[in-house]
Amino acid sequence: MLERLKTFSTLGNVNSRIPSGTQLAVGPTYIIQMVNRSAQIYGKAGNTVGSPFDLGSFFGFAPNSGTDPRVHYDASVGRFYASYESNVAGGDEINRMARGVPPPGAGGRRTVG
Repeated sequence: MLERLKTFSTLGNVNSRIPSGTQLAVGPTYIIQMVNRSAQIYGKAGNTVGSPFDLGSFFGFAPNSGTDPRVHYDASVGRFYASYESNVAGGDEINRMARGVPPPGAGGRRTVG
């Protein structure tokens, strides 16, 4: 049996991209939502933590670039993991992964590589 615990407004399709690559990961304290080229961190009560941020910049690409975000919370190590892809000069596709607890905006650390 499923029980709805909390509902709150989220980013929505902020970049008007089709389809709206929405990803969500839930940890013990934070919820991370990634949609297309933007992300937002929420507390478990639904409050925003910091402002929405650009995933291109977060992953070290040009601002407002990239696509296909993925985010996952690994409870066995207590970390969020995220990946993102972008094309760079010359047309090469590059994927980058970030790990950290919690991500920027929530006052923590991150590693991109």
